[in-house]
Amino acid sequence: SQQFAKVLASNDHNVTLLSIYKEGYQNNLHYLKLDGVEEALSLDHIVDYLELHSMSPVELLTSFFELEHMVCDLSINSKQFLNLLSYPKNFKFDLVIHDHLAGPCLLLLLERFHFPPLVMASASNILSTAECILGSPLYPGFIPTYLKEPPATFGYLERLYNYMLTSYELFYKWHYSNPRIDHLIQTRFQKTFSVSHLESTAKIVLMNSIPFLEYPEPQIWRVINVGGLHITIPKPHSTHSYQRVNQTYDKCVYISFGSNLKIDSLDNQIAQSIVAVSRLLPNIKFLWKVDIEQAVIDDLIPNNVITRDWFPQNDILGSGMVDILITHGGLLTIQEAMWYGIPMLGIPNYGDQYQNVQRIERLGIGKILYLEEVNPVTLHSLLLNLISDRRFKERAATISKVIRDDQITPQKKALWAVEWVLRNHGIIHLLEDLNDVGYVQK
Repeated sequence: SQQFAKVLASNDHNVTLLSIYKEGYQNNLHYLKLDGVEEALSLDHIVDYLELHSMSPVELLTSFFELEHMVCDLSINSKQFLNLLSYPKNFKFDLVIHDHLAGPCLLLLLERFHFPPLVMASASNILSTAECILGSPLYPGFIPTYLKEPPATFGYLERLYNYMLTSYELFYKWHYSNPRIDHLIQTRFQKTFSVSHLESTAKIVLMNSIPFLEYPEPQIWRVINVGGLHITIPKPHSTHSYQRVNQTYDKCVYISFGSNLKIDSLDNQIAQSIVAVSRLLPNIKFLWKVDIEQAVIDDLIPNNVITRDWFPQNDILGSGMVDILITHGGLLTIQEAMWYGIPMLGIPNYGDQYQNVQRIERLGIGKILYLEEVNPVTLHSLLLNLISDRRFKERAATISKVIRDDQITPQKKALWAVEWVLRNHGIIHLLEDLNDVGYVQK
């Protein structure tokens, strides 16, 4: 969202970005931070990686909706949100872009600002999560749910179970999660009606979908695929800025497990395996995004391992210095590696990460290693295989070329779609809407 906000601002749109991460001002871009939300999440949402990995689909779905409800409660009580509601009565926004995975609670702003046109957007590539917005048909008979690892063979029983999980998610959202959020909003703001029904007023959905990573799923015109929207031109980086001793290395491995899989000590199987393998491969430099304090970890790891609690990932992957990426399989990271032609070793933890990592293995641009199988022997073997077999790099480079070979960039496509809604929102309602078609009919 931040990258796209910058794209809009650089094209002379006056943008207000309400999020949990940042506050301040850049040219045409006002950052409003929902105070207290990020801090509460960092305290409440640290989950042991094996606990996440062992959750059933129903437990995982319940945790997602509970998190959505908690974020809603924190957001509507934040100072910046209340300040927005107190803007002058005649103040107007020409358009609202909303992250639909954040839940419907912030759509209260639509009512407050006289119902400007709504565009939904998300970092997700899961079309089924937008069904309640678009009214589009679902295909659980051949599109696996993101809530569990896709089966090796999609037989009748697997399809039936997949259908049940997909239907359960929609039922849970319509009849439990959304009513809870509506009740929360109505309790806090007495004269407010339901906010959840406002999702279906969206004109279009910007979907983070990229070729090669998706199942062949029919889509309606209101879905605009803008996968790679977050990828920017990498800033130049010197390889010498990421090493502890003055030494030349043969290869470079970048390791990142995202923000949910917290590794804050070396007292776990993943960390111990990474340290052991790095000792076995002294001619390879490892850049490792990890939450362990520098002073603690420096004495426990070899000189060829450089740790940081944050790396400029897009810049590093686009610099040409990284030969292999070890990842949890998060969609944005996978997309960046594919964009820059980097082979991957995926260690999925939950949700859609299994589908993403299985996809890169089928494409021949990476390998999958399950959490319960992580140890120094398996990690060392797979890493050497990815480095020594040139076919992984060659296939990754080919796929990168195809992904980039598009008529316009994802940023320009998303910009055009938003500006199209701004120009034409008064007439779009005349187009057919699948939300008017019953479930049984579809």
